[in-house]
Amino acid sequence: MAVVLDTRFFVAHTFPPSGDDQTRLNRFVARISGDQMYASSISVTEFLKVAGPRIGKEGAKARMRAWTSNGLQIAPVDEEVAFSAGELAIAFREIPLGDTLIGATAQLLKAPVASDDPDFRKLGVKTIWYR
Repeated sequence: MAVVLDTRFFVAHTFPPSGDDQTRLNRFVARISGDQMYASSISVTEFLKVAGPRIGKEGAKARMRAWTSNGLQIAPVDEEVAFSAGELAIAFREIPLGDTLIGATAQLLKAPVASDDPDFRKLGVKTIWYR
C-alpha cells in the first residue's frame, strides 16, 4: 500500500504538540513504515516555509532529506497531477491549491493522505492520522 504524507504530518512530526503526540507519531510511523511513502513536491515546499524559520533553512532541508534517505519518494507536479488538480480546483474553489495538488497526487496513486486536514475528505480523498 502507498501513503501520501501531507505537510501537516511533517510539521507535527518535527514539532509534536506534546510528549504523548510524539509517542503516537512514532507508533504511526512504525505502522506505515512498510508502506511506500510519498510526499508531493508541494508538501516539501510548504514544510520548508513553515519549518525553516523555526529550525533554519538547512535544518528543514536536512529533515526532508532524512525522510528521502529512508525511502520517501517526492512526487512531482507533472502534467497528469496538474490537470487533475485543476479539475479539483474548479469543483472546490474554496480549497487551497496546495491541497488540490496533494489530493490529486493521492488520487492518482490510489493512496490515503496522512493528514487531519478536512479539505482532503471534501475532495473525496481518504485520510489517515496518528491519533
